[in-house]
Amino acid sequence: METAERSAIKKIPMSYMLDEDDEEENEGKSIRWVVIVAMILVAYVAWGCLAAAYAGRDGNTGVMGMGGGRLRSRGIMMMISLALSFLVTSVTQIPNVFSVISWNFSNRLWLPVLFIVVEICIGVGGIGLQKLENNLAQPTGRRKKKKRRKKRPRQEM
Repeated sequence: METAERSAIKKIPMSYMLDEDDEEENEGKSIRWVVIVAMILVAYVAWGCLAAAYAGRDGNTGVMGMGGGRLRSRGIMMMISLALSFLVTSVTQIPNVFSVISWNFSNRLWLPVLFIVVEICIGVGGIGLQKLENNLAQPTGRRKKKKRRKKRPRQEM
């Protein structure tokens, strides 16, 4: 019975199973799109970290106060507070962009260098993935047939 099912499945043409429209939908986002979004996200996180380091240079972190309550709810509230503080700091420090960048390069050189290296790695990785995708998309050529050596006539002695 299994052989009958397998033979029936083999008889269905592949063009019937996959339409060209389905192939385009299955591809998803392109590598270039993913790399650009990743670089934008890393740039925003980098700006937020640089701005937070600049804003906290005098010891004021800007974290909102925590109320009483259970330990878990205080932890969740602290994470929400930190996320809001990050967002607010990253937006409020936009007018000080030159001061933020110069302060970080003079006092915390490792932070901007780290984010520059991460951006470069994302870009190089995206280029490598694009080349890999192009190589895999190319159809493979036919195998070369082995050349047969011509048999030499035997020399009789």
